[in-house]
Amino acid sequence: GRGRGMENAEATAAFFNRTRPARIINFSLFLHRRAPLARMIEEGRFVPADERENLQEDIQLLRALELNGVVYDSFYDCVGLRVRGTLPEDREKMVGRLAERLADTPEALFAWVP
Repeated sequence: GRGRGMENAEATAAFFNRTRPARIINFSLFLHRRAPLARMIEEGRFVPADERENLQEDIQLLRALELNGVVYDSFYDCVGLRVRGTLPEDREKMVGRLAERLADTPEALFAWVP
């Protein structure tokens, strides 16, 4: 949820660094209206991160991954971005594209809309 992106990035990187997956696919949160987490959002018991925080989290995750030959694929439908490459050789290119989108996207597009 909101405010825990960096913590989540570090924990996720530690998990992937330990388990050594062949492929990582990362995409924005989508919830079916009947999912328990969707009900928690409606009730105000959970506040999801906005797309700005998600992009920042993805940058941190990419920087913290210590993997070789892993395909990394990341989707952000809300801001029209897909980042894909192989670690570690494409890391800086992917981080650069995420950072560019952070800088170039109007703030209004980052807001969480339930």
